[in-house]
Amino acid sequence: MKYYLRFDDLTFNPSYTYLFDRAYIKYKKFDEFIKNDIYFATRAKSNTKIELIRSLDLTSKDKEADVILDADVMLGDHTSETRMKHKTRLVRVKTTDRNGKEKIIDILTNHFDLELM
Repeated sequence: MKYYLRFDDLTFNPSYTYLFDRAYIKYKKFDEFIKNDIYFATRAKSNTKIELIRSLDLTSKDKEADVILDADVMLGDHTSETRMKHKTRLVRVKTTDRNGKEKIIDILTNHFDLELM
C-alpha cells in the first residue's frame, strides 16, 4: 500500500525556514505561514503573478553577488482568489547554469530581515 503525503497535510514549526520547490507555490498556505511566523523560501514559477510594491536599495555587496533586485511584492492575481493577503520579498539574482548559460532566478521569501550577502 502506497501512502502519499499531501503538502496541505504537513506540519510546520514556527521560527523554522522551509525551502520549497517551485511546484509547491501555494499562496493561501504562504499567508498562513506568515501569520504563524513560519518562514519559507522558494523559486518563483515563470507564471507567478508578482506585483512590485517597493524596490529596496542594493548594497555594493549585493551587486557584487549579482543581486539585481530586492523588493517587497504581492503575489497572486487581484482579480481572483489567488492574491495573497501579506507581502513577500522578491530577490532577483543573475546566475549561470551548469551549461554556462546566464539566467535570472526569482527567489520568494517572507524573511525580510535577512541580509542578502
